[in-house]
Amino acid sequence: MAWGSSRNQVIGCRVDNTGRGGIFGGDQATDLIIRDNVVTRSHGEMLGIEVWGGCDRCVIEDNAIDHWLSIGGSDWCAVRRNTIIATDGSFGFIGIEAIGSYLVFTDDVVDEGQVIGLSMSNVNQKEYHYYGIAPSGGARSGARRCRARRRAAGTTTSGAASSTTRPPGAGRSSTRRRRERLPRERQHEGHRSRPMRDHGQRAGTGCR
Repeated sequence: MAWGSSRNQVIGCRVDNTGRGGIFGGDQATDLIIRDNVVTRSHGEMLGIEVWGGCDRCVIEDNAIDHWLSIGGSDWCAVRRNTIIATDGSFGFIGIEAIGSYLVFTDDVVDEGQVIGLSMSNVNQKEYHYYGIAPSGGARSGARRCRARRRAAGTTTSGAASSTTRPPGAGRSSTRRRRERLPRERQHEGHRSRPMRDHGQRAGTGCR
């Protein structure tokens, strides 16, 4: 798909034993969808999937390839839930290559058979990338999983210790803890001297 071959879809294909690679888009072939494909035994450059040279707004998702998923000089692309794994003993150059700006990579897996896992290279601008895990079910579901992970680690949503793993003295008031940190002679001064002022309460700091 090249020279302006835009708005095309490659879905559910099996590509095997290729001379250079699997599925390619290039030269301003924009708005492509490449989904649910399997690419095996890539030879030559070992490019499983590549979109290069202004293939903006491409969606590459749910593919299983052996080597090298490449965004090469394309912007506003989404790459998600792909696996790049080779178990036949072959090694390709890169797992995921990200050349362009405004790119999102979520839930991708790069495993065996790659010399480099993730590469941001070449002379093109490479700005505003996101690499991570997409919270399924929206932000609320992601927040629930975050709280569950914190509970499993023995912390609450605020980061403070939970009741099951509370350290000694965690229930004491902040005033008592501050007094315990003062030298003994200052503790006996009581109300006769002006109480120490927290550094965080200085004017202009905005902290209380």
